[in-house]
Amino acid sequence: MRYYRKVNISNGELANIPVKVCTTSSDYGTGITQCCPDCNGDVGRKNVCKSCEKELVQKDILKAYKMGAEKHVFAPEELASLKDSEKHITVLGSTNILNVDPAHVTGSYYLLPDTAKQSYAILLQGMEKSGKAIVVNFAFSGKRRIGILTPYNADGKGVILMQIFAYSSQVNRMDEDVQFDLEEKHRDLGEKFLNDMEEVDPKSIENDYNQTLEEILNGENVVTPKEVHTKIDELAFFA
Repeated sequence: MRYYRKVNISNGELANIPVKVCTTSSDYGTGITQCCPDCNGDVGRKNVCKSCEKELVQKDILKAYKMGAEKHVFAPEELASLKDSEKHITVLGSTNILNVDPAHVTGSYYLLPDTAKQSYAILLQGMEKSGKAIVVNFAFSGKRRIGILTPYNADGKGVILMQIFAYSSQVNRMDEDVQFDLEEKHRDLGEKFLNDMEEVDPKSIENDYNQTLEEILNGENVVTPKEVHTKIDELAFFA
């Protein structure tokens, strides 16, 4: 497995555990690009300044941070100091695993052992036995984020999973009225609807979009995916 970067799980002077950060999933991509309708040439992007309309070379472009009407342009040494903070995953404390709200989780990484495998194993086993998760913060690609470290079984192998946890201010508030008052005769219909469904293992689902794309490129007959028939009529009372 290719790793994304190497960092240290750090808790001041008490712990410093080197780990390799790996993505938990891959974006297949489609390979579909934009092209010119006249010559089929690739349509590219130009780095053009919105103010003076000058076209810039990538190496000459600076980094800046907007503060209202003002803008701070970073010096190289300032960017270097920000980069240095990306080398550590800083431990903030612990929480019960049941407190991890899935609505806050926006992604995840595997944290795999690097050199200090015994320290890694102690941390992993401690979370498994205590039922607690570790709350951390980290900065990858210039963004400071919260992470939740939990034990995870990946294909039969115990590893540490770091879930990216959105700040409360980033989570959309539920403003819709979602209160229901079901009649007695309807209260068992939802359970029956689910019990009648075929059991599906989400891990077994293949990416049929890429398969269809491959058939088009190979000049094969494209087979329209089969319709999934459900007993939706049993839920007609919701309409």
